[in-house]
Amino acid sequence: MSEKKELTKEELQQRVKCLEYDLKKSIKIENKLIEKIARKEHENTILSVKLEEISEGFVALQKQQEILN
Repeated sequence: MSEKKELTKEELQQRVKCLEYDLKKSIKIENKLIEKIARKEHENTILSVKLEEISEGFVALQKQQEILN
């Protein structure tokens, strides 16, 4: 049976500081990832619109080709 060591007030304070640091670091990483995701979603929206425009142009071109044939 193992006994738990009682932490001193100073050790607890140091542990809290470490946890706060880790939390702040994690929040910064999370915010950077959120920004990257938002940029990628925006890029994907732009690409989707461009793809739709290209598809419409292709369909129009096919119709013109059918008319000429």
